[in-house]
Amino acid sequence: MAENRIILSTTVNEIRVALVENGELREFFVERADIERMVGNIYKGRVVSIHSGLQAAFVNICAEKAAFLPLSRVQEEIDFDEEEEFSSASERLPIESGNEILVQVIKDPLGNKGPRVTTDISIPGKFLVLTPMRNKVAVSRKISDRKERERLKKIVRKNKPKDKGFIIRTAAEGKETDDFKTDIKNLLRLWSRIKKRALKKEKKNVPALIHKDAELIIRLMRDLFTEKIDEVIVDSKDSYKKVHGYVSLLTPLMVNKVKLYRGNPPIFKTYKIQDEIDKILNRRVKLKSGGHIIIESTEALAAIDVNSGKSSADTVPEELAITTNLEAAEEIAKQLRLRDLGGIIVVDFIDMEKEVSKNKVLSIFKKAMRNDRARYKVFEISNLGLMEMTRKRVSPGVSQTFFNICPACGGKGKVLSQTHLSLKIIRGLESNVKNLKDRNLTIYGNPAFIDYFTEEFSETLTYFSRKYRISIHLVKDNEVAVDALTIFDNEKLKDITKTILG
Repeated sequence: MAENRIILSTTVNEIRVALVENGELREFFVERADIERMVGNIYKGRVVSIHSGLQAAFVNICAEKAAFLPLSRVQEEIDFDEEEEFSSASERLPIESGNEILVQVIKDPLGNKGPRVTTDISIPGKFLVLTPMRNKVAVSRKISDRKERERLKKIVRKNKPKDKGFIIRTAAEGKETDDFKTDIKNLLRLWSRIKKRALKKEKKNVPALIHKDAELIIRLMRDLFTEKIDEVIVDSKDSYKKVHGYVSLLTPLMVNKVKLYRGNPPIFKTYKIQDEIDKILNRRVKLKSGGHIIIESTEALAAIDVNSGKSSADTVPEELAITTNLEAAEEIAKQLRLRDLGGIIVVDFIDMEKEVSKNKVLSIFKKAMRNDRARYKVFEISNLGLMEMTRKRVSPGVSQTFFNICPACGGKGKVLSQTHLSLKIIRGLESNVKNLKDRNLTIYGNPAFIDYFTEEFSETLTYFSRKYRISIHLVKDNEVAVDALTIFDNEKLKDITKTILG
């Protein structure tokens, strides 16, 4: 029975893809018509400003906000070994305001930030990545065998143009010369088309999209469909044709693994994937030992808290701590891939006194992370039980795809308490009482708050109104957030919310 599958489900305006390894959901991808993906796209843009303090330029590429282009090479942890140090394309190019430059998006816009771009173009193929701005050969660090690395480098060097660079992907392990020749030919042909399109774009037509990265189905067949996959199951005839055509062209010996699903129940229900998808939308993940982890994502970082769930005491016995932490380490590695969490990630393990316990947990975590395709770096567990790491997202991630910022709390996850808001009204009225005598005011609030305020503070409000001769009317308004108010002066026909509440 097949244990490693790629399952593809197509519905109106949405494509969902699940990667199943050893019978378990490991990665999940969604592409929707209403979510524009820019990563991988190549634009001919115009530099609008240069900031020497940031060592960066801002480039107009027709996005809502100008793209951010670093001008100095940041030493990042990368997934491949370079033969020698060399400058990035942005260091070599003299960039000035008004320049027209070719850039590629490496990070989608997020929140108030525009897309991040680079002049160091890279075009992925099945086994290689073409880096036309470089003239070096690099190999994925996940290919660990030294002899194999050297064999692959030798093949690529022999068949590549002298002025072009290539990165040998993990999927290239064990491949022969003909596989690379096909990939090199296809990638060079694509790069030639991109250059021609860029040259044809006149000044009046810049900024402009020059090359759009492949759609989700093709990207995942390119990146995920290896010999380790037993079958690819597709529930749409149109998607099946695309997958079948792509695989027939690049890896024809694997085309028999592509199958069309003809069942009546939804494909994700048949393969018991939907329940697993629903679980990744929860912040709390249960552990078999009785403990649990809590995952909280913010704009700055993702925080993961490990709890034993079996002890209410301030300290947890070392044996229970390490048992829970070991299980949590494997589950966290799984959740990072499933949710595609990125950026800075801090894991708060249960405190362990022994150094050997910390090392064991760290070792298990690193082992569990080996199959993660994303670029990541893991640091030691501190004396406080904190493990810090960085991880680069592969996709927009669960948070961006499935959730909108709450209109009530603005993404904080909390709103002002009804008591605090009530007292804030009273204090605001008292501090402005001289200007409010003999006035007629209306307070508009969320129905839940108005009910609470009427019940808990009616006597205070009546006393206040009589003492200072202020007429106050309370009006329920479903359009008002649960922790917000609008206070209106009916005589001056003026909104005085800011005056009263500050």
